Amino acid sequence: KAGYDNQYATGIYRYRVLSHKLVFLLDDTFQLIQPSGPPDKDHRASNSFLRGLFTLNVTAALFFVFLLAESWLPAAGAPPSRRRRRAFIALAAVTIASNADVGAYDLIAYDLLLLGFGLSALQVQKPTLHMGLTLALTVAIGTLNRETAALNLSYHLALVWMTRKGRPRLADVATLGAATLAFLLTYASLRFRLGTEHAVFQDNMLVRNLTSPVELAGLFVWLAGTWAMLRYASGPLGRKACVAFYVAASPYIAMCLFTGALHEIRLFVPVALGGAALALLAFAHEDQTTAPTGVAALQPGRAPQPG
Repeated sequence: KAGYDNQYATGIYRYRVLSHKLVFLLDDTFQLIQPSGPPDKDHRASNSFLRGLFTLNVTAALFFVFLLAESWLPAAGAPPSRRRRRAFIALAAVTIASNADVGAYDLIAYDLLLLGFGLSALQVQKPTLHMGLTLALTVAIGTLNRETAALNLSYHLALVWMTRKGRPRLADVATLGAATLAFLLTYASLRFRLGTEHAVFQDNMLVRNLTSPVELAGLFVWLAGTWAMLRYASGPLGRKACVAFYVAASPYIAMCLFTGALHEIRLFVPVALGGAALALLAFAHEDQTTAPTGVAALQPGRAPQPG
């Protein structure tokens, strides 16, 4: 418990306040509701902390699988194709397995990313003020948990490019602007409130990532995952959508290369989720003669699946 608390007091972890507060809120709750148990107070406190961390991670994992199933598997009717079932199982398994760290922010970050992806799709389909504000609020909450919330902006940008063919509407620009402002204001507030002495480039990992066998193995997983995503994307549009997302997410990818440890596959998961979601949405545009046109065709489970 002390080590966990100290981790959140230093480095980039200091600004990931949401999961930190949630774990200790659950810790306090379990201390109140658990029976008197052993007389050792420290032992009881340790147990309540572990229960809180376990509860938060398991709840976030279950919610992640639910969100992934809602977006990836089709609605009631025809069963999902074999390719889609395999992709769903692979995404869920890799994401859950990559959460080997004791931190609680990863799975919560994935939940908020998937939620943001869904809100972006709805907003592009039928722009409304409340949906745009909900997306901005989701980005702000995600930023309080982990800075990967910025990938919601990359996803929305790539989605607009894919559906508008490079001609965004005013609502698209306004939505992206509001979400970007939400991210910048939230992160700047964290830096102002908690201090700026912990720089983003505090640890330069570039040389290690390109020379260490362990990190090179992680880089291989990044490249193999990208190849698999492009290989199984739905046709040319799906692959173009994945590439567009990678370009929009290039600042995050560069940050991982310069400051992250590439053997930590959890750094790649947010990129994989965004690229896979766009590849899934793209297949409805592959056959304009049989598939619905427009953004309505991009709703998962509502367009005919390729054989």
